[in-house]
Parts: sequence; C-alpha cells; structure tokens
Amino acid sequence: MALWVVPSWWGGDLTVGKNGASAAITPVERTTPYTLILGLLEGKKATGVADVLIDHLHGLPGIMSQGLTWGSGHGDG
Repeated sequence: MALWVVPSWWGGDLTVGKNGASAAITPVERTTPYTLILGLLEGKKATGVADVLIDHLHGLPGIMSQGLTWGSGHGDG
C-alpha cells in the first residue's frame, strides 16, 4: 500500500518567497484536508525545518503522527 493512502502519514513541501526573503513549510495529513502552514523564521536550512516540524507535530496524538514523506522539489513529495 502506498504511504500516501495510509491514515496518519504526512506529506510536506517547502515554499520559498521572492528572492528567498521568506520561507514556510506545509505539512499535510495525506488522508484528510488537515494542513499546516508553518513559517520558518530561522530560514530554510534543514535544522531549522526539523525544529519547526518537531515543535508543531510533537503535540499531536500518536495516531496522527505515524510518518512523514517530504518533497524534494521535483513534484514527487
């Protein structure tokens, strides 16, 4: 079974603003319309993205946080 049809799996992408002046990540629960838009105040480096994801997804019930598939920017996330 493909990951994106299993409940509680998340997908996510990075969106970068004009001239790289801002960035946000958009985790989406794959089987529902539940979407978060999280600003990256520290920039788009991997450690900052990980910190924001951990801070915001850590509080979810276990059933809502089974895994995460992240986009690579090539339309395969």
